[in-house]
Amino acid sequence: MLRFFRLLIAFRKRHSCLRPKSFERGPRVEWHGVHIGRPDWSEQSTSLAMHLHCKESAAATPDDLYIMTNAFWEPLSFELPALLDQDWCRLVDTMREAPFDVLECGNEERLGDQKSFDEAGPLCDESIVHQCPRIAHQAVTRVT
Repeated sequence: MLRFFRLLIAFRKRHSCLRPKSFERGPRVEWHGVHIGRPDWSEQSTSLAMHLHCKESAAATPDDLYIMTNAFWEPLSFELPALLDQDWCRLVDTMREAPFDVLECGNEERLGDQKSFDEAGPLCDESIVHQCPRIAHQAVTRVT
């Protein structure tokens, strides 16, 4: 448990959008559901995805995060935003066993096809992330 929280603290320190100086001028946030641009805000909703666009200055490299949560009792498939000239990498996946639940900075798992992944690795469908059931959290980031 100590390892898990130590790595989550390092994760937060590394990503400026998780510690904005001001929430009024914090990161740009896009809300999604299992489909891009279609969050389900109903009382029955069991999933949510959030894209944090992090950039501290015009000259800074983007440090975006895409966070998906599934509280449904069955696996769900999430679409991922398309990226240009950068890669999505898995950082946190609470359905995986330690030490693969939170990856250390610099050891992020590059997604094989850059558009999809599941617990076992790349999937056939290039625009879908398969999310395991019951409060699974996955965070992916883009890196150059």
